[in-house]
Amino acid sequence: MMAGWMVFGLVLGGLLGLAGAALERGMRALGRSTRWVWVATLVASLALPAAGVIGSRPDAGQATAADVPTSAAVVSAVDVAQAGPIRWGIPVPRPAQIALAGLWIASSLILLLLVVGSTIRIRARLGRGRHRRVSGRPVLVSRDVGPAVVGVRRPRIVVPQWVLGCGRPTLDLVLLHEEEHLRARDTLLLAGGLAVLILTPWNVAVWWQFHRLRLAIELDCDRRVLARGTSTREYGEMLLEMGRRKANIGLAAAAVAEPASTLERRLRAMTKGDGGRSSRAGLAGLGVAGLMIVIACQVPPPTEVADQGGSAAEAAMARAVDVAGSGAEARGTDDALAAAKRFEKALYEVDLGAAKATAADEAVGIAKKQDPELKAADGREPGIWVDGERMEGETAETALAELDPDQIDRIEVLKGEALEAFAPGEDINGAVLIYTKGGN
Repeated sequence: MMAGWMVFGLVLGGLLGLAGAALERGMRALGRSTRWVWVATLVASLALPAAGVIGSRPDAGQATAADVPTSAAVVSAVDVAQAGPIRWGIPVPRPAQIALAGLWIASSLILLLLVVGSTIRIRARLGRGRHRRVSGRPVLVSRDVGPAVVGVRRPRIVVPQWVLGCGRPTLDLVLLHEEEHLRARDTLLLAGGLAVLILTPWNVAVWWQFHRLRLAIELDCDRRVLARGTSTREYGEMLLEMGRRKANIGLAAAAVAEPASTLERRLRAMTKGDGGRSSRAGLAGLGVAGLMIVIACQVPPPTEVADQGGSAAEAAMARAVDVAGSGAEARGTDDALAAAKRFEKALYEVDLGAAKATAADEAVGIAKKQDPELKAADGREPGIWVDGERMEGETAETALAELDPDQIDRIEVLKGEALEAFAPGEDINGAVLIYTKGGN
């Protein structure tokens, strides 16, 4: 189950990431902020796989009598196996599952320790800083940390000593940029994204989403600064100047200085824009994002599959066949659907294809041997029909022996009024109707 959950998370994370990219493009074409797109994508990449796995177990609850046909109890192992959404799983031996869980926990702890260690180092450096008012704004002047907004609960603007030596226009732009980060509480968003990373460090899609979140936060901040009437040329020169220096900040800090690749994207967005505001491009992006979200919601969650080489799988297979037989004992009551659901639950523990073939192969024998109502004191046995053709004596045994279990579509067991309506006057103790996929 662990391996299946991880694959499920990777697939959903990738699809949601594509949806986020399309939605971001559409929102930017409409002139809207985009950082919330990636916040939602990160949350969904964590919540949806967890919800899918929790809800993937079959419900063994009771059904109502209205859900079961009253004329005949349909007892088809193949029907049960084929019903509902597609299910899949990765058979992994228990030791391997334990190893995967251990690696997951270890990687999460390592990442958490790295974040905590980085935070402690930054705080130690800031502890030697001086609180000052620069251009009318309260800032913390450090030796080599910043310019950035640092802190989650009480964020503050931090600038290095060398920034004070820049010209007044450059200094004002740096402080204006960080003030926008402070006002938007961007460090809180980064901390939330970092928490998702720590919980799922193996998910490369989540790492990519976190990178896009950092970029979207900076692009939104640049857009807000320029919206105040700031010169694009002067602001771009300030970004280039800050990009030449190392900010020495943690993962949860929002800084004006970013890696060269990110800085290039920001400068391109400022000078060329995204083609201007375009309702058509925005709606196209929203449409593509909606399509990707629909596809992501259709991905079936994994189901628990036992190691097929062990005795646990054999025991589960036996239980599945036993439960299939219990469906033959039902006669138009709630027990029929309940037995089918119990059979479906048992199938979760074994390979679906093998369980379907085995259950179909044994269904007729189970109906004859395990249903006490089909055993009469005078030795009468039920009549058997295959695709509407009556099978008797050696013909029946030969037909059943040659019948391919994978070709069985459904099996019905008739008793009482349903039997009388189907085969009036027949001296049989019930009827077993077998319908193949290629039959009429």
